Amino acid sequence: MSYKVALFAFPESVSRDKIVEAFESTVDVLSADLEMEGAHLALKAIDGVTFVEVLATGRPRGSGASRGTAMDTLSCDDPVAFLGYDDQNGVFVFDYADPAKRDWLFLVSDGPFIGGDVERVAGEFPQKGFTGEDLNAILEKAEEDCSEAEQAAVAEYLNAIEIGLKEKFGWTSGRSFLDVCHEETAIPLSGDRRAAPIPDGAQGLFAFWPTDEDFHTAKLPIRVY
Repeated sequence: MSYKVALFAFPESVSRDKIVEAFESTVDVLSADLEMEGAHLALKAIDGVTFVEVLATGRPRGSGASRGTAMDTLSCDDPVAFLGYDDQNGVFVFDYADPAKRDWLFLVSDGPFIGGDVERVAGEFPQKGFTGEDLNAILEKAEEDCSEAEQAAVAEYLNAIEIGLKEKFGWTSGRSFLDVCHEETAIPLSGDRRAAPIPDGAQGLFAFWPTDEDFHTAKLPIRVY
């Protein structure tokens, strides 16, 4: 199954109440300009990280609030990462902020090609050290003419989310963060904050796709959505 989703990640030490409060302020800002009936948070703690999908009812299909709006309006001093996930096109965004430590990491990947703050990633990943030109050259070569490292760079590469989660959260559990997308209940951002069945027609509130400016900042060719 292919996914196109916008998710958020917090250390599991951040309480659910604090996460809900952070998104309440964001949705208050958004509701002034965006058409929606209500917003809901699906949360799931997995291997030390709490993943969040923000869902809304009454949103026109195919629309979504920007990642920038989310990151700028979240009233949270704890580490948080935005995950823009599109495995149908092989494009991924990892945007991390830890305001208390003045620490940020922004990555975009398109297939094996990765850009953004790559020089700030201390951990290893298969395509590390290869430029975009290098990767293009490897893709033009016959498999038998590639070294093991070259072959791994184009066939066993990690995407921006996998790299970023490992770097900032110590994540080693692959793509199991997508399990949050299977939650059947969510916390309404109104009322008494008790989880309830996700309403019919609820869809992601935030856009998963990178903008032209994101591609430009990451020094990657712009993809048209």
